[in-house]
Amino acid sequence: MAFFNDKIDLAIFITKNRKIIKTTLIAAAIIIVVLIVGTVVYDFANPEPDCFIDADCGEINICNNGRCVLDVTKIPPEDIKLTVTDEQVVPDGKDNFDAIFFVKDADPVWGAKSFKYHASFVDAAGNTIAERDGEDYILPRETKAVTLLDIESNKSIDDVEITFSDEDWARLESSANIPEVEVRTSEYRRVQVGSGEGEAVTDLFNDTGYAFNEVTIVFVAKKQNNIVAVNATTINEFRNNTRREVIVFWPEYQKGITEVDVYPYVNVYDSSVFFKQFKEQPISEKSVEIEEE
Repeated sequence: MAFFNDKIDLAIFITKNRKIIKTTLIAAAIIIVVLIVGTVVYDFANPEPDCFIDADCGEINICNNGRCVLDVTKIPPEDIKLTVTDEQVVPDGKDNFDAIFFVKDADPVWGAKSFKYHASFVDAAGNTIAERDGEDYILPRETKAVTLLDIESNKSIDDVEITFSDEDWARLESSANIPEVEVRTSEYRRVQVGSGEGEAVTDLFNDTGYAFNEVTIVFVAKKQNNIVAVNATTINEFRNNTRREVIVFWPEYQKGITEVDVYPYVNVYDSSVFFKQFKEQPISEKSVEIEEE
């Protein structure tokens, strides 16, 4: 009987407090809905972070407030490109030619660790009579001389057309501090009296603070500011605080050459170019290294 009395009491209580109970249930439902909506909104506005450090985001992204975003400093500008500022073809003996072109990278921090070029040699009528493919590199804010030597042709070459491809752009933060080998002197002369050969000699000095496994040197001989002969060579193990005399040859001596421009190039993108331990440098007749006092 107690059970039935409890049910009767509950029914009476519900009947008397129907409005209060209804209001309480509605309020509870509203609170639950608000809590659910609030949780969803909070989770949407504050999702779990994708990252905590830049290393979580790969090579070209950075971690920004828990999200991986593109690091614009790691992407080369859309308008970056290599341009040719000058090109010349010069004879070098019978049925043999040399060529040179100057490629420019105007960007202050982006260079190309490597790029490919295609050279088409044409006659006066525009017909292609020889071709040459190659690969090189260029540093930021550099105009670089690139030589194309020993091009065989029994026809006269009037011009060379250069195109570029496959540029591998690389940012060089310290481009203002790129080591530069000093060119102290340069001259053009006959190899010896009575000889038909010509040679150019330059005196280089390395005070960059680094020792180099490899330095490429381009020679440009001029008559009245016009390019008439080009050549290039490579030297190895160029120690810091030393001088080096470097000589290149041409099969024929040319009178009237009064100026030789010399361009030393060090590929700082290639870590193997630098070396720490000095080795004995063999001294030859045409490559002399002198310790600077």
